[in-house]
Amino acid sequence: MVLLAQFWQFMLAIHIAAVVVGFGVTFAYPIVFSYGLRMDPAAMPWFHRVQVRIGKRLVNPSLAVIFLVGIYLASHLHQWDRFYVWFGVVVSLILGALGSLFFEPRELHLAELAERDITAAGGGQVVLSREYQVLNRQVGAVGAAASGLILLTVLLMSTGYP
Repeated sequence: MVLLAQFWQFMLAIHIAAVVVGFGVTFAYPIVFSYGLRMDPAAMPWFHRVQVRIGKRLVNPSLAVIFLVGIYLASHLHQWDRFYVWFGVVVSLILGALGSLFFEPRELHLAELAERDITAAGGGQVVLSREYQVLNRQVGAVGAAASGLILLTVLLMSTGYP
């Protein structure tokens, strides 16, 4: 016997899939970064440019789907009076702003700094500058906070709290 889901359930699946597809890779960035830095510091410009590309081509479009489908779900299921809905709306707006206004320009600057440091090494051992390290720590801290917001939003949405 085949059970047919209601349309809103398909939309919920799309909403969840967009979260997994759009944000899943961002949780791997710290691992990829630390491994890449140990194995080949000269690959850091590539890594940071890939982060920017993933943001533009994967994270941002997924965030748009998350936001729009979330609006549909909140409306269809009459959930606009629930805290978790408004928390999700605010977090979506924060993440969108962070992606365009914080992460993208800083990741591009990290790529430029790494290229400068690679050139300065003149074919020798690459030592990334203090300026690079400070900016990278800043980006990492904000990235960790963004990841925390994503996980908290998932928790609130999955429990319907309050």
